[in-house]
Amino acid sequence: MQARQTIFQLDNFIPYDRINAKGGVKMKINGLVRHTLLAVGLGFGLFLGTAQHQTTVSAASGVVQVKYVPGYGIALWNSPESGHAAYTQKLLDGSKWRYSDVKQVNGQTWYQLGTNQWADGKYLTTALTSQPAETAKTGVITINYVPGYGVALRTSPNGNFVKPTRTLKHGTSWKYFAVSQAAGKTWYKVGTNQWVDGTYTGKPAAKPSTPSNNQNQYGVTNTAGSSSILGDSQTKIYHLPTQKNYQIRNDHLVRFSSEAAARAAGYRRSLR
Repeated sequence: MQARQTIFQLDNFIPYDRINAKGGVKMKINGLVRHTLLAVGLGFGLFLGTAQHQTTVSAASGVVQVKYVPGYGIALWNSPESGHAAYTQKLLDGSKWRYSDVKQVNGQTWYQLGTNQWADGKYLTTALTSQPAETAKTGVITINYVPGYGVALRTSPNGNFVKPTRTLKHGTSWKYFAVSQAAGKTWYKVGTNQWVDGTYTGKPAAKPSTPSNNQNQYGVTNTAGSSSILGDSQTKIYHLPTQKNYQIRNDHLVRFSSEAAARAAGYRRSLR
């Protein structure tokens, strides 16, 4: 059985929710709209009640997926050229759309999703294609973002955000197990289906700070109550936040996103 997915196409606003045995897409719309939408030049066909339609998406058909902020959407424009205007319609993060044309304007890629309906390619990624190749490689990265904030994990290189949303805080260090190139960026795999954008990694600028709740002035970190699984690179032992407290020197400290990730790196769980 193939995985369920939802792909939209503008002009007729058809959601596809099932792949049929011939590789086509079978869709079903149930009570989509109960009122009439004022026409604004989008040409969206809206259906009342229940309708059923079947079509085939060939290998040459383009499909893009919105990569934005969970719960929010990107603008749809009437043209990719300068001076264009945005519609009120938004394309939600994670939604997939068929496109019929691609155009480069001032070095920016635009996708045509319908008649006079264009979306900015910097917020889109090609969907229904194989994942970027990953290279097995281990190391440690440090998150360099904004103090007090974190970088959201993704399920694949330049893929969807992990749900529920999970972030790696600025200044924390993490073991990685593979690297990949996608969307012109380097991505690091810190766990199963957990990737972080290499743009936000590197050694943060040193600055004086007061010790956090689980870090003291002697340069060690307490394992109990930590927000992540902590490992000691010298002993190759990892500690859960709920286990007995141990102090790990900060220069030996490695953070893991899961026990599986720690075991894959050759660490064993603390006995207490």
